[in-house]
Amino acid sequence: MTHNHFIAFHSIPLLAIVLFTTGVFSTSLAQNRISDKTPASISEASVLNIKSVAEQTYGHYEALYEKLHKNPELSGMERETSDALASDLQSIKEIYAKTGSNKTGNNKNLQIETTRGVGGGYGIVTIIKNGSGPVILLRADMDALPIKEETGLPFESTKRVDAKGNRLQGGSDAGTPVMHACGHDVHMTVLLGVLNNLIVNSAAWHGTIVAVFQPSEERNGGSSQMISDGLFTRFPKPSYALCFHTFPDLPAGKVGYIYGPSMAGVRNYTITIYGEGTHGGYPHRGKDPIPAACAAVLDYQTIVSRTIPATKSAVLTVGAFNAGSRPNIVPDSVVLQATTRFFDNATDSTFLKRIHEITFGAAESLGMPENKMPKIVTGNPAPPVINDAKLVGIVKEGMSRTIGANNLVEIDKVMGAEDFARYLQIVPGALFRLGVSPADKPTGELHTSKMKPEFRKTWMTGVEAMTGGVIYLMGALH
Repeated sequence: MTHNHFIAFHSIPLLAIVLFTTGVFSTSLAQNRISDKTPASISEASVLNIKSVAEQTYGHYEALYEKLHKNPELSGMERETSDALASDLQSIKEIYAKTGSNKTGNNKNLQIETTRGVGGGYGIVTIIKNGSGPVILLRADMDALPIKEETGLPFESTKRVDAKGNRLQGGSDAGTPVMHACGHDVHMTVLLGVLNNLIVNSAAWHGTIVAVFQPSEERNGGSSQMISDGLFTRFPKPSYALCFHTFPDLPAGKVGYIYGPSMAGVRNYTITIYGEGTHGGYPHRGKDPIPAACAAVLDYQTIVSRTIPATKSAVLTVGAFNAGSRPNIVPDSVVLQATTRFFDNATDSTFLKRIHEITFGAAESLGMPENKMPKIVTGNPAPPVINDAKLVGIVKEGMSRTIGANNLVEIDKVMGAEDFARYLQIVPGALFRLGVSPADKPTGELHTSKMKPEFRKTWMTGVEAMTGGVIYLMGALH
């Protein structure tokens, strides 16, 4: 991405960024906690500034969004994505150093520092220090999914990669297709827009922003890697953490919020059921693992319907069933991949126990010996996303100042999962849902080939809402 297309501080009319140094907040920053009286406000001038900066910078971030969308990268392979983000962050820093610090009311001592390679891979952490005050973490994820895109967009991804993530030649049907089917390209560009906006409007807030661009969310491990590499020790520890996630159930222009449980915890399983292979014409001479695995898959569904209390939210899905290679060969094994979703440890434990019992029972019914019992592999679960209810109320109020209260919608918890939850085990926080669908009909569901956000309205709403929410939250912390 060349920098000459960057529409930033120097291209915004001076009057649009005249910021007020007094009367923006009624706040005390002695302690980083939310006041019961939340004496925060955002001036009319600040709201106008936020909207003006979003409008002025939209063209740049639209181009970056299209670039990221066309060149998605799988989990742990986000090299070019990381390069593009780092380049943009450097541009923000350089332009502010040249022109932004001279604007009326701006903090001339504002510090912007970016660290790459956090988490041992392609993670990025940018610190924006704007005087003394609270520390707020803002996070966006970076990785894409192995899905063949079918949106028909002019910048549709046609990318296919080999096992190492290297791009294969155009037109090839080999390798793995890659698509931003979960909106992470939206997350990244919205967060960049928010950072740009906060820097331009630096007179309206004081404190520190910790901006996290996290790889490998889809593999349920990126947040753990960032934490293990010192996210909360090498960098300022936040008082609160915030993020967006795209939400096709809401039209673009709307933001969804939830008090309390928001997204489910997740545990993934790889289950191998063994048999004894033989000729397909003589199945009685072997032990066919396919019927046994089919029975196990059906019995797994009774865990939710007959073991877990009906008052609890729980899901079990077997998303992959792999066995055999030819119609006339009974295979030696079947490999299943499953996911479970839950909101408490007891439900997670119930899934673990019953999946083990059902799977081993299927093998025993097949008459398998002790040394050919099933193999069940599962990692540590990602916890559920539990929003801090008081924080949601404060940030929502700030968002209402920039996008209007009528564009904030209370929604129900969902059974999708997000490894943002691991940050919330260390600091309180909240995940908000960002509407992406056209007004007339929903776009494709997340994790499908038809996922196509209505980008302009989505981006403008996300940037204005989160910028307003952060500035308002800064004022409520003391």
